[in-house]
Parts: sequence; C-alpha cells; structure tokens
Amino acid sequence: MKKVKVGLNSNLLDTVKKSTKSWLLLTKEHSTLQYGGNDGHADELGHSYAYDSTVANHGQLDVGDCIVLWNGSLLLGISRVDRISTSFGSKSRNRCPRCGSTKIRLRKSILPVFRCQHQSCGFEFDEPIRENLEVTRYVAQYSESWGYFRGESTSRTIRSLAKSPQSIQSIRELNHLKLIDFLERHESSE
Repeated sequence: MKKVKVGLNSNLLDTVKKSTKSWLLLTKEHSTLQYGGNDGHADELGHSYAYDSTVANHGQLDVGDCIVLWNGSLLLGISRVDRISTSFGSKSRNRCPRCGSTKIRLRKSILPVFRCQHQSCGFEFDEPIRENLEVTRYVAQYSESWGYFRGESTSRTIRSLAKSPQSIQSIRELNHLKLIDFLERHESSE
C-alpha cells in the first residue's frame, strides 16, 4: 500500500483544535489531471484553493474551517481558511458527445484521448462537446497557518477521516474529532 508523508509544525494541532469544522480538499497539478469534464482550477499550494459553484460542497467551506490538502494519495499540508473571495465568471465544461455526461476521462497514452466513464456508455472520442457555464468562483486563502506534513500515513487512513470515506468529491467534510485524534496520535509518535 502506498505510504504518504504526514506530520505537524509546532502550532498546527492547536490551529486545528480552534476550528469547529474540517475539510479534505483535493488539489492536482494541471499535468496530472485525469478527469476530463473540466480544465481544473488554479490552486497555489500553501496559499490558496480555487473552486466554483459547480463543485459539490462549494457553499459549505467557511472562514476559520480547518482544511487538509491532498492530491488523492499524498497528504500535502493543513491550515485554516483565512478568507474566501468570490467573483463571477464563466467555466468551460466538457461532455461526452454520445450521452452528454461530464464523467469523461482524459487518457495520456491511448487514442482516442477521451473515454466516457458513465456506467452505460464507454464511448471513446477525441473531441468532447464544450459548453460554457456562468459560475461563482471562490478562492479560499489559507497561507497564515499553513504547515506541510511530515511522517507517514496511508491514503486509506486519510479517506477514513472523512465523514463519507467512499466519497469522490473534491471538497469532503472530515470528521473533525477523528482528525484531531489522528494528529494527536501522530504527534505523540514523533
């Protein structure tokens, strides 16, 4: 099983304890995106997390909430939300030309480059249908209390901290008490 780095800076556990809600946020470098339904977001690790009104739980994240950032397998760091800015704009969304689903996967080494992941479709294609949507854009700033993780944990452990461990959402609510317990156990083992 893949191991991931986990750890705390000296004040991070206190920062987490001052929050009442915790979130697991998925952040990916543009070059590692596999989901083909959109073009991703402009996150800046250690500073800001970008998302929009099409992302599940977009309206739940709030100033003061604890956030744990990961890339789907590695825990990257933890912080609290300092502020959230909003703006309005458009977003491009990609759809399967056969069934219209946004559940399409971008493939890097197989042609055609897209494959629909919808349960009954499976269509392979080179060009998705692109649509533009009006969205609210959010940028959560979190640099003031940011800390990188060090140590080890498994991605299974990270998922188990979520209120819905099987969720695939980019913004997932964590069980705040489980997160505190996990961090206290980790800190005492260092």
